[in-house]
Amino acid sequence: MRPRKAFLLLLLLGLVQLLAVAGAEGPDEDSSNRENAIEDEEEEEEEDDDEEEDDLEVKEENGVLVLNDANFDNFVADKDTVLLEFYAPWCGHCKQFAPEYEKIANILKDKDPPIPVAKIDATSASVLASRFDVSGYPTIKILKKGQAVDYEGSRTQEANNLREDYKFHHTFSTEIAKFLKVSQGQLVVMQPEKFQSKYEPRSHMMDVQGSTQDSAIKDFVLKYALPLVGHRKVSNDAKRYTRRPLVVVYYSVDFSFDYRAATQFWRSKVLEVAKDFPEYTFAIADEEDYAGEVKDLGLSESGEDVNAAILDESGKKFAMEPEEFDSDTLREFVTAFKKGKLKPVIKSQPVPKNNKGPVKVVVGKTFDSIVMDPKKDVLIEFYAPWCGHCKQLEPVYNSLAKKYKGQKGLVIAKMDATANDVPSDRYKVEGFPTIYFAPSGDKKNPVKFEGGDRDLEHLSKFIEEHATKLSRTKEEL
Repeated sequence: MRPRKAFLLLLLLGLVQLLAVAGAEGPDEDSSNRENAIEDEEEEEEEDDDEEEDDLEVKEENGVLVLNDANFDNFVADKDTVLLEFYAPWCGHCKQFAPEYEKIANILKDKDPPIPVAKIDATSASVLASRFDVSGYPTIKILKKGQAVDYEGSRTQEANNLREDYKFHHTFSTEIAKFLKVSQGQLVVMQPEKFQSKYEPRSHMMDVQGSTQDSAIKDFVLKYALPLVGHRKVSNDAKRYTRRPLVVVYYSVDFSFDYRAATQFWRSKVLEVAKDFPEYTFAIADEEDYAGEVKDLGLSESGEDVNAAILDESGKKFAMEPEEFDSDTLREFVTAFKKGKLKPVIKSQPVPKNNKGPVKVVVGKTFDSIVMDPKKDVLIEFYAPWCGHCKQLEPVYNSLAKKYKGQKGLVIAKMDATANDVPSDRYKVEGFPTIYFAPSGDKKNPVKFEGGDRDLEHLSKFIEEHATKLSRTKEEL
């Protein structure tokens, strides 16, 4: 309670006592005046109390708590960590920052335990602004058990989004800093002990300043996110193991206590090779998790406990010939790939024995001979058997093939893209059906059909626009 209010309360109590004594002597003009004075004082005190209660109440605006000189200490007293922003209502940077700060507040509110995110109008909360040495806006502070630390990193959510995929920790401990051999303001990226090796640094450090860009922090984290030989899993494949070429060694990967030694034994063999090929990404993968991939590589019946493959930038896959695995055989395999001496493994259905219909059936093994034939124009549809749009297109596509059946220089073809590999990265299939026109003499630059209705008229127009081998009848000329 403020001194002035305490004094007013004591004064009021004193006046009440005087009034009680005077009442015993009987009412007179003076006592009446005193009573009126006390009533006026009580009304003023009630108004002051209402104002004080308003100041003490912690309000919330879009997920951000509003603190001031009156309610600050009471609010933070029992909080382990609080994120604070000192702002000015007229500050343009503060206004730009506000939506980001609200996003961060909503994210931290869902943590266990939740972390309060608050803002303080430094122009009105002058006591707090002075106490925390606020000299510019916005100023961000992290309050940890009452100890304030300046936050000089990113003020946007971009860097914070990395938390979805990587574990982040923050510490004030000097002992931990000493153990890691770092100083305040440094970002450290390090791998779990099971992924550390004698061939790579134990940790990577970055100095984070107030001017450090979000993108620089993100690039730094992503650059050192993977160990020399990591564990490729279904859960991290799409985000951590997209870089190619990727060398994968498949076996029974299990880091539990009973099987850790065996897992690390084979991983150590991979490490010996990985250290000499920094341009490639190396990983181990559990053969059961990737049973489908191992089967497509033709390795499911290899009879070996450990198998290996390389996945390249164009989507091609290369399998190591089944033999007893060690670092030497893996090195020979990777070296042969680097020199271009390996043939890719192509997932393929059997080659059709009879393929004389108007629509030619293409499989993985015949893609090059049919679609990539330099002497012919080819319209190729990539489909999936379960695709509803593909089923609707089928009668139209058959009619289209019959329409151009007499054109010897044009092939209308289709391929089940779920059962066959597409050997060329120029023909990207990201949905079904996907249609490309591969012109003769320029197979590396196919034209994708998009934007028009997949009916006979529009598909015919697409062929007419891009064909190089169409012969014209007298009626057409």
